[in-house]
Amino acid sequence: MIDTCSAKEEFIFRQSDIDERILFFDENYDAWISALPEEVLEIVLSMLAHFDYYSHQDANKMLRALHEKLIQRYNGKEPDALFTYIKKKDGKICSSIDYWSEYRIINKVDKNLCTDDIVTFPSNSWALVDSIVIIDDCCGTGGSLEKFIRLSGRDFSGKTIYYLVLHFLEQSKSMISHIENTYGVTINVLAINSRIKASEIISGTNAQETRQVVTAASKKMKINPDYFLGKDDSEGLMAFYNNTPNNTIGLFWCESEKNNPVLPRDFGVVPKWRPEVKQMKESKRSRKESNYMAVKRND
Repeated sequence: MIDTCSAKEEFIFRQSDIDERILFFDENYDAWISALPEEVLEIVLSMLAHFDYYSHQDANKMLRALHEKLIQRYNGKEPDALFTYIKKKDGKICSSIDYWSEYRIINKVDKNLCTDDIVTFPSNSWALVDSIVIIDDCCGTGGSLEKFIRLSGRDFSGKTIYYLVLHFLEQSKSMISHIENTYGVTINVLAINSRIKASEIISGTNAQETRQVVTAASKKMKINPDYFLGKDDSEGLMAFYNNTPNNTIGLFWCESEKNNPVLPRDFGVVPKWRPEVKQMKESKRSRKESNYMAVKRND
């Protein structure tokens, strides 16, 4: 018989700070784990043993450590760089701004070195910027960084980006190289934790078999197909005090009629003054449900 209780206790024991999300995990774990298909239990428990959770307290300590790493790159001096974050095109608040704001406060970064929008940053000043520091919680695929640069309308050629993240998935390296080659920019990733794909961590050369079991179990649990293995199959094992990235394996965070996750993702509310967002979400949900049913019929 698989010992699911020990896995729960070990996960909680590893946490340096028992916050609201860990308490939620503790209260909801038994119901969640007992609903999972038996064939995936050992895999999920192995993944849980390698799962990285970042409390607010942990994150703030790491933001300080990231600044120290950055100073080391500047030969022990405070960096003469532009500090910013990956801003959403529609202006919605995202987790990046939380980490950027706290980073500035914790490390006493001068406000004159910061901008919350490089699109509106003065062009004559942009030409004089050599280095840009981007603060974020994680880098799952590198896609957000590429989109940020592409949509900014700015010329990054010859500049250096220091991409500071708490959690880095190594599969992002190919996208980072693509960005450098496409935009003529140099990117230095400074991360606290760097991880390979979940199936490779726990299964090594048998990773593909593990992916198949997780995918089959996710179908049974009616998880959104886009997130069986995390967004773009990134197979992350991470969650933060303020949310769970969609790069994480879906069984841990993606709600469905059969899955009540222990580290759910917060999608927020859709206010009446954002009808276009509600319409977009409903359209996207409808497409995903249609795609899922099409896949199911072909199984």
